[in-house]
Amino acid sequence: ELSYLEAECQRKLGRNAVAEKLYRSLLQGAWAGSAYHGLGLLYAERDLPKALGYLRRAATLRPTDARLRNDLGYALMLARRYPEARAELSTAVELDPVDITNRNNLIVLLLGQGDEAGARTMARAADLSDETLAGLRRQAQSFRVNAGAQRG
Repeated sequence: ELSYLEAECQRKLGRNAVAEKLYRSLLQGAWAGSAYHGLGLLYAERDLPKALGYLRRAATLRPTDARLRNDLGYALMLARRYPEARAELSTAVELDPVDITNRNNLIVLLLGQGDEAGARTMARAADLSDETLAGLRRQAQSFRVNAGAQRG
């Protein structure tokens, strides 16, 4: 557990090489799922396909971890794999319905896909303010613009 916590601290401090070495030392033990999750987060910004592989492996080892499923869903959304992203983000919301990050990421995806009714239903159920929903709309718009730029 201490090695995992140290890896997390190193990752959050931007000491990626140290964090990666620590995560890799945990891949054969009880902390393997957490280590794969950490590796997925490490690679998310520089090698999305590799990050997705690590996150998927983590999800097979820890299928009921809502934070992990959210991270996998978000990475899939960045990779423009929307149906898979929606399934993962929906699972994250089902596993932890009070986590606002899970819910907000799913709403952003719904808005980004043009599912206004689905997004409004979720926003109403969560009693989101108009200001919060407007912020999520801006994120979805930014996401659509970024996704369009990546295709070009």
